[in-house]
Amino acid sequence: MRATKRMYEGTVKIENSASEVRLDLGKVRDWAAVYVDWQKVADLWCEPYACDIAPYVKPGRNASIRVEVTSTWYNALVEDAKLPEKDRQTWTKFGPKPDAQYHEAGFIGPATMLYQ
Repeated sequence: MRATKRMYEGTVKIENSASEVRLDLGKVRDWAAVYVDWQKVADLWCEPYACDIAPYVKPGRNASIRVEVTSTWYNALVEDAKLPEKDRQTWTKFGPKPDAQYHEAGFIGPATMLYQ
């Protein structure tokens, strides 16, 4: 068990008149790396999960967007705590109890593009 990493990809057409293009990911738990056309734009680790992607795009053209989201180990620790001790794969001195609730994890969104 380990921290969870998920990748989200898509293509967007950038408006012709845009001089500033802001990608807002909405809600993310806990870390997001943003790439545009295979170039790393930003690491986002707190609110707002947003960045200006204008330097990486051309107005009127398509852009490939990739967002990699990594969550903490918390949910894996909760799951592991439910197992008999001999079957657990993780260990922590002050981990969650077996009846602990899971945390929201990953890309929750909604993602939006803001043009100016």
